Amino acid sequence: MDHTEQLLHNLARDGYDAYGEDAGWRNYAGLPMPAWNELTDAVRSHWVAAVCGVLDSAETLGARDFMAVVDVAVERLTRDGDVE
Repeated sequence: MDHTEQLLHNLARDGYDAYGEDAGWRNYAGLPMPAWNELTDAVRSHWVAAVCGVLDSAETLGARDFMAVVDVAVERLTRDGDVE
């Protein structure tokens, strides 16, 4: 796996972890979510695809809108105690 692919996988894992934290580590059906390492390669690949979709959408934002989104995300993470 090259460096860029590793970065995408890291972002996917971070997204999965953020979803888990926000959902109390329960899936849509209320069942416990497995750890990232326990997911199948296919499911991890779907999370990578989700990251790619978000990055593709972010690319269409102008600089002002992109920074506004980043500011709101940081504010939310700070409020929730995920960032110091």
